[in-house]
Amino acid sequence: MELNKENKAELLYGRLRDRIETMTEGESFPSVRQLMQEYQVSRFTVDPVLRKLREQGHLESVIGSGTFVRHPEIGKQPKLLILESDWPSPSIRDMSALLAARAQKMNFAHEIVPVDHREDFCRMLPALSADVVVANSLARDLLTADQVRSLVNAPVPCILCLNAARVDRVRFVNGNNQAAGMIVANYFFRHGHRQMAFLRTEPHGVASDDLIQGFRLAAGTFGCDVDVLDCGTKSGEDSSERTRGYLARNLNRLRKYSAIFVGSSMTAVAAMSFLAEHGIAVPEEISMLALGDVKIAGAERLSVAASARADIAREVLDMASDIVNRRFDRNFQVEISPRIIERGSVKLMQPGCLLVAQG
Repeated sequence: MELNKENKAELLYGRLRDRIETMTEGESFPSVRQLMQEYQVSRFTVDPVLRKLREQGHLESVIGSGTFVRHPEIGKQPKLLILESDWPSPSIRDMSALLAARAQKMNFAHEIVPVDHREDFCRMLPALSADVVVANSLARDLLTADQVRSLVNAPVPCILCLNAARVDRVRFVNGNNQAAGMIVANYFFRHGHRQMAFLRTEPHGVASDDLIQGFRLAAGTFGCDVDVLDCGTKSGEDSSERTRGYLARNLNRLRKYSAIFVGSSMTAVAAMSFLAEHGIAVPEEISMLALGDVKIAGAERLSVAASARADIAREVLDMASDIVNRRFDRNFQVEISPRIIERGSVKLMQPGCLLVAQG
């Protein structure tokens, strides 16, 4: 019986779980070699699956005797492990809190584990013990071939949260960044803005590339050009400080734009503070809108484009529930559409222009 089409480790796990349910307590279980022959898979696939089944209490290995079926207590909570990037961002902490709250509501035992953002979290996956792993804001750029291989073959299913890795058999839930860029360009245009810029405050990666692509595409349809102002932030650097430094060097250049789209809310708050210190008022002189909705001082007067974090958390936990219950007839790559949250940081340039553009 050859396994194909799906993640072999996951599919084998599901098949063996079903098989165990038909067996009696203490019954002898097939050996690794027998399973390799029966399911036509490698030891690389079989070993982690058997380890997971032992950790969950479904199997017990006795040296010199073999492996035997065990039936753990029925009704045991599934475990959700939330791997959280230690990158200093309030939005990452907020997302983990929402995931944990949703997990509790859906009767998942859960744990939040901080992970060094400089490390490759995919290397951790083979050693993790859980029913489902959620990687919160850990894959900040394109996945490498080795990372894809690790995700696909991991004995514990992993869901990427706040990253869109459009690779077959990799699961993710993310905001749609390209759509966010398009929505912001449309919003600026409807408010009478024609001189627009994107302030790239975060490290280069797929997320900001998608934002810029969508922003430029929509602005271009309105006959507007978009300049990209790159703060040159590298991974591990303080993006707010890099933003302030860039603005200090390019303050006069900013005056040519009527509206600026900023790569994150945290850096947008830093930018508004810097501009205020230099006598430039938002939105009276420059309008500003940022990606993402975070609860930090100063953000209460910042308009944002954001996918509802509660919707992302709900989708992640629904996906985790389907994985635990082996329901695979669903979309495992989900992008949540963003919306504009108005808080007064974008000026209406001409009375009536909003209505005209909408009509």
